[in-house]
Amino acid sequence: MGRYHVNVSTFEQIALPALDCAAAHADVIVVDEIGRMELFSDAFVSRLEKLLASPHPLVATAQLAPHPLLDDLKAREDIELVTVSETNRDSLAARVASRLIADLACPP
Repeated sequence: MGRYHVNVSTFEQIALPALDCAAAHADVIVVDEIGRMELFSDAFVSRLEKLLASPHPLVATAQLAPHPLLDDLKAREDIELVTVSETNRDSLAARVASRLIADLACPP
């Protein structure tokens, strides 16, 4: 990673309990960010796959650059992929919030 070193063990000590807690208690799970360094952790990738299989909505940011694992995630039919740009960034929060409210709404 250029000048960066990935301490997978320390990352997992922080990230995995946070993901487990979110899965157990949150209505919406937010992961910021899924990138090359995070994907060095097989345990993180496994937790992420479990979260995607859960009934909870997941909002995540992911690197734009190609990566085999992310490319597979981005290609899933149950993923809505939104590329953040200068033209949509100001309206994106409202768009995501509206979608989440609709997904979380109780049926009539």
